[in-house]
Amino acid sequence: KNGWKQWTEKEYVLLVSLIQQGLKPKEIAAKMQGRSKSAVVGKIYSDNQVLSVYQQNEKTGKDQGLITLSLW
Repeated sequence: KNGWKQWTEKEYVLLVSLIQQGLKPKEIAAKMQGRSKSAVVGKIYSDNQVLSVYQQNEKTGKDQGLITLSLW
């Protein structure tokens, strides 16, 4: 195996939550065990739902309140 591992549902939820709090990929990676900044960036840009939350949050800023995300 090449070291790449699947994101768990728990990690996914945490990632979205941290994005909604306004954290940057480097800060998110620091809070996620076993995930590098590049892994976080890769997940954001490879998952359309995560990417849309990230882009929405970039636009509104973290003081505008949380964006709700339907996971399924």
